[in-house]
Amino acid sequence: MANSTRQAMPATRQAGAALVIALVFLLLMTILGVSSMQGTALQERMAGNQRDRNQAFQAAEAGLRAGEIYVDENLKALTELARAEGVGLTFGRFTDPAAWEASDDPDEEAVEPTFTIDKDDYGVASDVAVHVGQYIYSAPGPDLDNYEVIQHFPITARSVGGSGSTIVVLQSYCATPGDISIPLCGPL
Repeated sequence: MANSTRQAMPATRQAGAALVIALVFLLLMTILGVSSMQGTALQERMAGNQRDRNQAFQAAEAGLRAGEIYVDENLKALTELARAEGVGLTFGRFTDPAAWEASDDPDEEAVEPTFTIDKDDYGVASDVAVHVGQYIYSAPGPDLDNYEVIQHFPITARSVGGSGSTIVVLQSYCATPGDISIPLCGPL
């Protein structure tokens, strides 16, 4: 057997520089990881809010289309009612979305919608409220001597998104110039 000889290392003082450098790198990696997680959480909230808004917008858009169909199907009855009363149907206060909900003031009443669409059809937080108003006025005809009756039907739809924090209000108009029996509808 061979004798193994060991050489002793000279005793030197170590400064610990490797430990300090490793701790600095660990701190930098921690800061980078935390900021990445915060950025990801922010992007997730923004995507959720955008989805909620899109959901409410699509439900309100469907409400507008349903309102236009309502005007189309009930045009004769709406016209006869307006002629019998001599004035157009009241447009109400529903241009102000705050009036669509019950108020704490006992003198103010919430504006009732013309009809609603079930919230489960679109996955939103509350039913889609659709209001159909009516303006009737006379305008000069093509020969400027005769006046023709023009009816405008403002259609307003209000939808609340899936989380309840997003509200979308859209408005469209249908008009029946002259003796046209089919309303012309479109956005404002």
